[in-house]
Amino acid sequence: MATGNIGFINADPEKTGFSQVDIIADYLAELEGESYTFLNSDNLRKLKNDGLIPENVFNLSLELSKKIKLLPTELWNVKAYKESKEWDAIHSLAQIIYSAM
Repeated sequence: MATGNIGFINADPEKTGFSQVDIIADYLAELEGESYTFLNSDNLRKLKNDGLIPENVFNLSLELSKKIKLLPTELWNVKAYKESKEWDAIHSLAQIIYSAM
């Protein structure tokens, strides 16, 4: 999920061998496809019903899914990912979910 990659995105390019731009571009492509599976309301509900995630994580994940789905196409790029308030809100929410797990 989003939070898992944030540390890597901020890592030193000399240590990782990848530029930050390349890492973010790859991450955005992955997120665009996987968010529809991992943040699907039916899948999240099953996780909640099976006791794998608590109610608050379920609700926050639904909110995260909505924020990602509502992002305008023009914000799916490296510059916007690093600078826009919309992505900042997504990063913050993902961190809250990660911390609650």
